Amino acid sequence: MENRFIDKELNVKPGSPLHTAAKSDSPVLTTSAKTDEIEITGLRGRWTQLRVNKTVLGYVEGVASAAPAPVPSPSSRVTTAPVQDAPAPT
Repeated sequence: MENRFIDKELNVKPGSPLHTAAKSDSPVLTTSAKTDEIEITGLRGRWTQLRVNKTVLGYVEGVASAAPAPVPSPSSRVTTAPVQDAPAPT
């Protein structure tokens, strides 16, 4: 049987839909990307169970506040230099 989402080396092909359950009508959680770390953890009938290490950005609908919280940009992060010992007095 051909599996259009897993290749012969048992790698999940990029762009494969990753479902929330082993049902064809279950929602798609995300799609696989070439850089994802994916491990096959089991079989459920015609479905392959996977563990995926992937960063996912999501949103939840809620009541909006008057002023949204600021999101710090990478360039605005505060960095500190390591503390150095003061030179010994002479």
